[in-house]
Amino acid sequence: MDAAVDKMVTFGFEEKDIKETVKELLTVYGGGPEAWPVIEDGCYSMLLEILLSKNLEKDEGGPSQTRNEEGTNGLEETMPRETRMDAALDAMKEYGFKEKDIKQAVKELLEVYGGTQAWPHIEDHGYSMLLEVILSNQEGENGEAGPSQTGANQPEETMASEPLNGDTEQNLDTAPIGNMIFLSDREVDRLFRLKVLSFGQNALEGNIPDTLGRYILYLFLICPTQIIPTSAATVKGNETDQLALLAFKEKIIHDPQGAFSSWNMSLNFCSWAGITCSKQHKRVTSINLASKAFVGSLPRDIGNIIFLTEIVLTNNSLQGTIPQEVDRLFSLKVLSLGRNALEGNIPDTLGRVNRLVILELFSNNLSGTIPNSVFNLSSLNVFNLANNQLQGSIPTDFGLTHHNLQKIQLFDNRLSGNIPISLSNASKLQVIHLQFNNFSGPISVDFGRLLYLQNLSLEYNNFGLGEQGDLKFIDSLVNCRSLKILKLGANNLQGSLPRSIANLSIELTMISLADNCICGSIPPDISKFINLIFLSIEHNNFTGIIPPEITQLGKLQSILLSNNRLTGNILASIGNLSMLDEVHLEYNELNGIKQGIGYICGLSSIILLNA
Repeated sequence: MDAAVDKMVTFGFEEKDIKETVKELLTVYGGGPEAWPVIEDGCYSMLLEILLSKNLEKDEGGPSQTRNEEGTNGLEETMPRETRMDAALDAMKEYGFKEKDIKQAVKELLEVYGGTQAWPHIEDHGYSMLLEVILSNQEGENGEAGPSQTGANQPEETMASEPLNGDTEQNLDTAPIGNMIFLSDREVDRLFRLKVLSFGQNALEGNIPDTLGRYILYLFLICPTQIIPTSAATVKGNETDQLALLAFKEKIIHDPQGAFSSWNMSLNFCSWAGITCSKQHKRVTSINLASKAFVGSLPRDIGNIIFLTEIVLTNNSLQGTIPQEVDRLFSLKVLSLGRNALEGNIPDTLGRVNRLVILELFSNNLSGTIPNSVFNLSSLNVFNLANNQLQGSIPTDFGLTHHNLQKIQLFDNRLSGNIPISLSNASKLQVIHLQFNNFSGPISVDFGRLLYLQNLSLEYNNFGLGEQGDLKFIDSLVNCRSLKILKLGANNLQGSLPRSIANLSIELTMISLADNCICGSIPPDISKFINLIFLSIEHNNFTGIIPPEITQLGKLQSILLSNNRLTGNILASIGNLSMLDEVHLEYNELNGIKQGIGYICGLSSIILLNA
């Protein structure tokens, strides 16, 4: 306790505040001697962070906030944003970054780590994570980027007037130690305010210590003719990426195609199969090993590869669960894990990866509910969780912020409830696949606002109230001029087809209304659908004749009209539909079998029983 007090007093904190905070930490970490290594780690960095947050909160006068429910320490942690933002700006500006880029990176980290409790993460290790985010953003925008070297304080090649001392010189900003033989084992990681470390023109040997990346933003290795700037965080980050990849390889128990055979120390990890690194900083940005037939699982270490923008592992045999640590992948845009054997719940932490554009977890064994945080990923372009065992409902506000969503594919699950009316706000939607679930109730979405809609598949649910107005929503589909597929079969829809159905898109290739309670006649205007290939209205209550106009649909391959109450004669002109492959007219009240049908050369299935 005395050592902790002495250390913190040097930074101007009051003794009572120091002791109070130490006691809180002791309580959190077990209350005994085993807690002290945690408190003392990193030169009391955790203690320093908490004291800073408390002290700054006093200055601001704002209320304290309890850490997020997932936090481990339960301490009240106050976060005066303006003061801490200024400190972050000052630290990063010295290395040539623009204020807007710094603020953007801070904002992203705040979102990833859940608001104000993010500041310890941002400030940890000399803002190293913030530095990495800024570099990642710039690399994403420009291909290659980094801080302007003109903005950095470049160290002079002069001798230090006093020896480097990790115990007494913690406030050092610059340690220029050049032009001399200097061999030391001092713990430079304790110099937590150090910004520039110059060891040029000496005889140092061995590895750059891992601990060097703890606080130093930039390490300048000065050579006789040039300055070579290298991020200490990147030096450590490269090793982190490599170790995380090796942890992934260890989880692979069967690799029939040798997908991981190049993953060894004889090659730089950026040259391993399926791995892509950024050109400048040599950090892993992509893992793409789709369709390699390997068996294994995802390690928690995957969350340490924080520059990842793409993970594509589709069509393998990944087992186990999706690691909670994916929330650390703040740059991730593509997560494609479809056609594997993943199980368990979709982690709620996935909702913190707020740059995701493509989320594909289809054809696994995932269960439980889809977290609201995942539904709230407003950056999504493709949202495909189909063919799992997921339950629950779609939130009532889904779509309000999904301005870029093009595909929602949740079919073949156990989802229930209504389709939210707010879905119509996702104005770029092209594909809506909700078939094979337990959805119910009226279809009240204003599809007329979805001008790019091409595929609407709602079959095999319980939509409809069994009332005359169940098909009213078809009116709104008139505005969907690109609609090609309309599948509403196997629901509880009742009533007659609205006249507006004749005004649907002429791009339609498939109409399926089978297995409902639809009545009335088949509209003659069906002849407008000149691109129609598949028509199924079987197992309904249609009456009247088969309209002669149906024979104008020259591209028709399947006509399924069975199990209705159709009357009149079977049209001989159906024989003119040379592309017909399948005709089902059974269980109606039709008269006669016309000879013309027999002239259809490609017909593979014709059922006219009891027509």
